[in-house]
Amino acid sequence: MRFMGCIAGALCLLSAQSANAGYWCDEKVTAAIVHQDGTVYFMSEKSCLAWCAISPAWAQPQIDRAYSTLITAISQNKPITMFWTNASTPCAQVAMYSNPEAFIFHP
Repeated sequence: MRFMGCIAGALCLLSAQSANAGYWCDEKVTAAIVHQDGTVYFMSEKSCLAWCAISPAWAQPQIDRAYSTLITAISQNKPITMFWTNASTPCAQVAMYSNPEAFIFHP
């Protein structure tokens, strides 16, 4: 009986972790633009083959830093690590206009 409780507890833990799952992906950004409405869109070599966007819910200073990070990565030909909550596997292509949760720039 105790063994069954351990299995049930482990399954609950795994399902709770997968509910909040997301994946990190190292990749190069291939394009970035600022639309006239202020939205920052970008494409990358793996997860954003169609346009993705910086979340408009971010504060303007965060959006500005994200755009600067994208442009710096492009100009220096360096990868960015992005965190995607809607990816099905690491570096999976995400839906058009998806928003990464975080960036890490590799100087």
